[in-house]
Formats: sequence, structure tokens, C-alpha cells
Amino acid sequence: MSNYLGILITSYLYNKTRKQIPTHECLSFYEDACNEYGLTPCFFRISDIEVRDKNIKALVKMENGEYSLKKLTKPTVIHNRGLGFQKKDQNKIELLQREGVIIFNECTRYQKIDIHNFLIKNKKISQHLPETHPANTNNFYHMLKRHKEILIKPNNGTLGKGIIKLTQKNNDMWLLMSMGKEQLFSVKRKWPKELETFISNSANIIQQRISLATYQGNPFDIRVSVQKNRYGEWQISGMVAKVAKKGMFVTNVASGGKCYLLETILNNDRSIDENKVKKDIEKFSLLIADQLSTELPTLADVGLDVGLTKEDFPMLIECNARDQRYSFKEAGLYNEWKETYFTPVGYAKYLMEKKDKGS
Repeated sequence: MSNYLGILITSYLYNKTRKQIPTHECLSFYEDACNEYGLTPCFFRISDIEVRDKNIKALVKMENGEYSLKKLTKPTVIHNRGLGFQKKDQNKIELLQREGVIIFNECTRYQKIDIHNFLIKNKKISQHLPETHPANTNNFYHMLKRHKEILIKPNNGTLGKGIIKLTQKNNDMWLLMSMGKEQLFSVKRKWPKELETFISNSANIIQQRISLATYQGNPFDIRVSVQKNRYGEWQISGMVAKVAKKGMFVTNVASGGKCYLLETILNNDRSIDENKVKKDIEKFSLLIADQLSTELPTLADVGLDVGLTKEDFPMLIECNARDQRYSFKEAGLYNEWKETYFTPVGYAKYLMEKKDKGS
């Protein structure tokens, strides 16, 4: 069994790593994890892979602590931490799989509407999903009749950017909010240009907005890291609360949100049964991961954004197949942050052993 674990990364991270420039990713955690499991991590881009070549040039940490290019036998197991691939790159992934290379988290970018459609098949999950439809005029009118607040956002991940919120004020009057700016308008008259643009864009979705519980007057949600572990089973590697910036409705750190210990948020409201809420979130998150893995068999690492209603009922806001992980660092959750790197390496070891056994 080769002791190299391949980790497929973005060109951005590859170039930063070669130049020894720090990023949000902590590659030293991969080094520590691989050391624990008797493996050596090697980092490369999709462009570095030649399907018919048995070897590959990858970044490997040297004894002096710096990364250097090294020619080595192509790893038999690869953990994908890259972004969405172009068609030619996807073809390359498929050819690697035919060669017997195992690639987990084969895809790291899914359309929100597809994830919604995968999950709504499960009756235990469907009640925890906001109503969601592709963006078009008919669906927009449908949603206006059913909900007091709706969101229109890109079908692909955007770190909380490119989202508009609509709130009904009275009858046909609605308030549009985008990037902290507000505009009142009537749906029976001329719509704001931004709204027309969003609705007519088939790359967007229209979604029921969940009225989230708040912390110090600002809405919050919980990032839940769900990963496959050393035994090939789903586990919760960590949970962290994300609170929206004052005056904003998105909680993403990239949009000004702040990270807190979940206990800090829940203890703020003495009416909350902290242990029950945490267990409900964990159970719900594992259920989602199980359901998604029936549709996406190579999925092994997801970051779920789970919101709580004012009645403490968990609702799925979003599923991220490439969890950024630094939310744990921002909240001072060092052990959880580290665990989000160690767990995928343990799963890689499990896959290697399973492959060697021929099962």
C-alpha cells in the first residue's frame, strides 16, 4: 500500500503554498493527521494529473519545513479539496476512477436546487426544508402568495454574496434588502431593476426565508461539520454559531458575520434546553448526510448551515460540500478546527485498507 495520500487543491492554494504564504487552510493539520495514520500527504492541482502517467508531480513537505515539488507514484486515494471542475477536468476524474483511483468528495460544488430535491425525498427531512424553486416570474408570484419573507440567491455557493431579501410590509408593498440597502416597492407596479434581473436569471433560486432565532438582536445559524471517519461512518466533527452583522441578514463570515461558541448563543436564552437543542441538531445533521450519501456516493465531508426557528426547530439553510472550516478557528474552537482535518485523513486510511483487502 502506498503511504501517499493525495490531496487535490485549488491553483490559488497551490501557488500560495509554494511561496510559503499563509491562507485560511491549515495544511500542517494534514501533516499531523497523516503522521498519526502512517501516511504522507502530497498536494497537487487537477492540471497536474496526467491520466496515463503512473507518476505525478506534487508538493511534499521537506525536513526543513518547506514544500517542494516531488515526482512520485500516483496516489491510490485522493481527497478532493478543489473547486468545481470544467468538463475536461471532470473527464479526467472519471478516467482516474476507471484506473482504480478512489476520489472522495469527487464533486465539491452542487446546485442548491439539486440538494433540495435530493433531501425532500426523505419525509423525516422535508419538514426541515424551506420551500425552494428555480427563479422565474411564475414561481416568484407563487412565493409571494405563500410567504411573508423570501430570498432570491444564486443556485451555486456565493459565501453569502449576491442575495436579496424581500419582506412584505402590507398588501402589495414589499421591502427589498440587498447589501445593507433597502428599497420599498409595490409588486403591482414597476419592480426595482435589481429584482427583475434576479428573477429573470435562471441561475438563481427563490426560497422561503426562515425567521431565525437571534443573538443580541441579530439572526444566527449553526455551521455543522459532518464527515466520514476512520470507520467509514458519518460523525459530527464540530458545531459553531455564526451571527449576522448588525443590519444584515446573512451570517457568512465573508459578509461580516461573527463566530461564537454555540453554548454562548444558547445560554443567552434561558428558556432554551441547550442539551436537547444540540442533540436535535446533531441527529438532524447526520440524517441529512445519510440521505445525501445515497444520492452522492463519494460524498464524505460537508458543512451544513442549520438555522433554528424561534421555537428551536432546526431548519436546513444550506449544504456546503467544501466546508471552509475557519469558522471554528474564528470562534477559538481549536480542537474542532483540527478535527475537521484529521477526520478526512482517517477516512482515507479506511478507504486504503478496504482497497487493499479488495472489498
